[in-house]
Formats: sequence, C-alpha cells, structure tokens
Amino acid sequence: TAHGAQQATVFGIAGLGDLVLTCTGKQSRNHELGVMIGEGGKADDILAAVPWVAEGAYTAPAALAMANNSGVELPITSVVVDVLSGKIPPDEGVEKLMTRPLKAEFE
Repeated sequence: TAHGAQQATVFGIAGLGDLVLTCTGKQSRNHELGVMIGEGGKADDILAAVPWVAEGAYTAPAALAMANNSGVELPITSVVVDVLSGKIPPDEGVEKLMTRPLKAEFE
C-alpha cells in the first residue's frame, strides 16, 4: 500500500460513505461544482464566482500527483483532474473511463 494507506480505510463505511456523500449529496459543494461543470461551466470560472470552497477541486490534483509519484494508477481521479483543468469535457471523460480495457481492479 502506497504511503501506508489500507484498502479497508478507503472501502470501509467511513471512506466509501464520505465518497458517496460528497459525490451525490445535494448539499455537497463538490457535487454542486460537478453539476455546474456538467451544465457547461468552467471550473475556474465557477470557483472564482461562488462563495464556497469545493475542496475536491484542489485535492484531486494533489492526490493524482501523489499517486503518479508512487506508481499508483487512479483513472477516475485522472479524468476528474482533466475535466477540472478544462483539458477535456465531461462527456469525453466518461467515454475515456467506460472504454478502458478491462482488467482486475485489485491484485
């Protein structure tokens, strides 16, 4: 496990519960940012205009950098960072993830 992380932490009720809530909760700022991007907004413009912080917009690039430095593949985080940076539109990100070659998630 990279940086001492344990799968049980991520996939336990606290880790998975937090992830599900931040992605789907109507009061989640990360969710709201995603909805606004999905409606055609640009992350930088949205973040500059709203009075709240969507922490995922800042932690996703940092998490991806750590993963890349540790040889850990994070395809979803990679696409999120590409969408946040405006490199690709959301629909292209979904296509990129859904057309990845099939392989085992865990070894």
